[in-house]
Amino acid sequence: INAEYGGEEMDEEDHERSKIHSYLEFLIEPAKLTQHLEALKLRTITFPSGSDLLKVFLKEEAKSIVKQNLKRANAFSLLACEVARYLEFDLDYLEKETPLKFQQALIYGMASNFPQDKISQISYHRWVLRSLLKNVPPTYIFPSLFPPEKESEIPYHVIQPELEKSISFLRSWLAEPSVVP
Repeated sequence: INAEYGGEEMDEEDHERSKIHSYLEFLIEPAKLTQHLEALKLRTITFPSGSDLLKVFLKEEAKSIVKQNLKRANAFSLLACEVARYLEFDLDYLEKETPLKFQQALIYGMASNFPQDKISQISYHRWVLRSLLKNVPPTYIFPSLFPPEKESEIPYHVIQPELEKSISFLRSWLAEPSVVP
């Protein structure tokens, strides 16, 4: 509600809260998210955009983790993954539009929530290699291998098995007859 409609002026935090409140309907009724994403694809609506949804869901996931509400965090992670998969975000877009901690959350969420989905797995392994090439600290890329306070120099032999997994996965994918690189 803003002043011109007889209400009080909303500050930025109240506005953000009202946006999140409207996004909660997607959490309660996942079919509404699918309908909304389909309308975005058809360009019959533009707000909230896929990027808006992705950012809000990832922010809410992070807040829920901090508050140790893992059930809520997982629900927002699944919503973010659904948006990314449905709208077919590519890594260039993700890296350009999303902070590193949200990239990590989304990529790991997609790989762990959809282990049989080839696109999710390809995205994960490509992101791992691209992140290393961009000098992203391995503690961000492989958080399960390192405690957050160990951001100093990490020996190659520690991350080598994970790198080899990604390289091997991508090589086998490229070798498939249906793949046109």
